[in-house]
Amino acid sequence: VGIIAYSIGDHLKLSDKEKEELLIAVYMHDLGKAIISHEYLEREDKLTTAEHNDFKKYPSESVRIMKTLGYESESLLNMVEYHRELFNGSGYPTGMIGESIPLGARILSIADAFDTMTSKRLHAETWEYKSALREIQKDADNGLYDLNCVSALKELFDVT
Repeated sequence: VGIIAYSIGDHLKLSDKEKEELLIAVYMHDLGKAIISHEYLEREDKLTTAEHNDFKKYPSESVRIMKTLGYESESLLNMVEYHRELFNGSGYPTGMIGESIPLGARILSIADAFDTMTSKRLHAETWEYKSALREIQKDADNGLYDLNCVSALKELFDVT
């Protein structure tokens, strides 16, 4: 996820400081999952509404933990806090829309989705890169992801 996110950031001409913070965000964004029951994370069937509401707390918990570790950069903390926001406003925790979502969070969201699709997982099949890129493009076309970030991802894999 780090290499993909950094490469997207580099392609989009983020500053060195922004790319450094993006890498830190990549490595810290799931810290808050420590408060989530492992049963939620490991089971195959869908979460109940109450369980899903509990799950949606993990980005804020990640930020809380990062602050206890001494991280203070607002832009870094915002990348982690808002990496589950979706471009059309259907994400969480706040339902931010479009470019109001920090660019780093938009990049992290796409890099994480691509990694999830293309990595071996306990309860999911591994996607081929081109299939994952097509699915992410479809999701972007349906408003879930920033089209510019998706274009940058596709260019990394020479699929345009």
